[in-house]
Formats: sequence, structure tokens, C-alpha cells
Amino acid sequence: MLTKEIGCNVVEAAERRIYETFQKNKTVSMSFSGGKDSICMADMVIRTMQKFGISFSRLIVIFFDEEAIYPDVEEIVKEW
Repeated sequence: MLTKEIGCNVVEAAERRIYETFQKNKTVSMSFSGGKDSICMADMVIRTMQKFGISFSRLIVIFFDEEAIYPDVEEIVKEW
């Protein structure tokens, strides 16, 4: 297995990738399901945007209602 030392932890690496994504694009789309992974990703994106002063108008959040979503998940999506 090939590995590479990048000198940072996984959270710092994610922040770096999010920042670079906003540097390379006018707007960024993020799919959001309301599940635990989406919530973690959304939290990382929001914190990174706040840290670097990136306007929230540059973020497009996409949620597809699949008509089989639990009411609790719907509420979480609305809150976010």
C-alpha cells in the first residue's frame, strides 16, 4: 500500500480541500441527506466558510425528498 505523509490530521485536510474547492469555483454544490455523514460534512463546510470569510451565497445545498424519509430526518434537514 502506498501512503503519503501530509503533515496534518483528517479535519485539517478536509478544511484544506473545502477551502481549495471554493478558491477554484464561483459556487459550490453540496448534496445533503440529513444523515450523520451529511451533517458532519455540512458542519465542516460551514465552519470553513466562516473561518475564511466565504460568502454563504456561494454555497448551493441540494436535498432530494425521496418520499420515504423519516419525519425526524425531515426535521433535521429543515433545521440545517
